[in-house]
Amino acid sequence: MSPAQLAAVVASDWRQFLQEAPQQTIFYPKMYVGYAEQIAKQWNARQYSAGYVVGFTMPGTFMDRYETQTIAYEEHRDYKLPVAELDVFNSHIQGRIRVAAAFAETDEHSEQRLLTTAASCQ
Repeated sequence: MSPAQLAAVVASDWRQFLQEAPQQTIFYPKMYVGYAEQIAKQWNARQYSAGYVVGFTMPGTFMDRYETQTIAYEEHRDYKLPVAELDVFNSHIQGRIRVAAAFAETDEHSEQRLLTTAASCQ
């Protein structure tokens, strides 16, 4: 996620995700950390100078209600969550959203894992 998206999570006291733009109709939580890290490094860090991967806990089978999609590779899977259901989704998050990884773009246009730990972000 971008710094602005992370700021929105922080503003919610680490408890919810917000619709990114009025035209957004689908929210895409990633199924695999590696895929989320790839997006944070290769897209967010380059586009916004920083990219973040967050984690959260949901009750057992709650996510089974949502369709999934695969983009090119099996590990590139995400859920397709209608934004209209984002409030219900947020109400099922157990505890708080947490930063799992953070990446920054370096001057050489390569990514570097930030030394900031999740604990220092919360």
